[in-house]
Amino acid sequence: MNLDVVTDITNVLSKVDENKWKGLIFTSASSKIFSAGLDLGELYKADPNRLRLMWHTMQEIAIKMLTCNFVTAVAINGHSSAGSTLLSMLSDHRVAVDGDHTIGFNDTAVGIVPPLWVVKLMSHTIPTRKAESAIIRSTLFLPKEALEVGMIDELASDKTDAIAKCKGFIRSMDHIAPKVISKTRQLTKRDPLSWLVENRRADCDEFVSKILSADTQYIMENYLNTLKSKKSSK
Repeated sequence: MNLDVVTDITNVLSKVDENKWKGLIFTSASSKIFSAGLDLGELYKADPNRLRLMWHTMQEIAIKMLTCNFVTAVAINGHSSAGSTLLSMLSDHRVAVDGDHTIGFNDTAVGIVPPLWVVKLMSHTIPTRKAESAIIRSTLFLPKEALEVGMIDELASDKTDAIAKCKGFIRSMDHIAPKVISKTRQLTKRDPLSWLVENRRADCDEFVSKILSADTQYIMENYLNTLKSKKSSK
């Protein structure tokens, strides 16, 4: 999820809203990876202005998804970490293909302290104590484990089944007025949403500062070197 991708997502969200379509389903063309989250290439030795714009765009995605007048669902058909897990938690319904891929936040493993509104959203999605432990330890859940803690709502046998279940969920909301869905969502997720809206600039400043700090860059460099070593040894 680099700047181009997150910009595309905001544009799609706006298009769905403008056309008054019923819903939107996120999935991936890859058979193994839903999304590896925010592109570390955008974070390591980042240009401050580009980094700020990328996080501002991520904030925009969150606000749009929490206030939109349509239903959102996600068909997680492979590994999903960090930013893509955030995308799934912002969705109204989450379906994951069963398998050996994982779902969760690995931010702390790469030296990133998650923003407060992300922590609030995680604590809203799964029990608070489990959320605390998972975020601190960078726990990645297998699909069945994610279902047990509430990180996803359903399991699917494959991508086609996952998309069908997402469509079924969207259709199940046909009898509810779009504005009612939006207002109710804003009430149920009021804590992370209101905090983000009220602290958007400060959140962006803090995120950029944390990412560009020497400690975070050092941990990120070691993590990237470890990934390179693993690839070269295969």
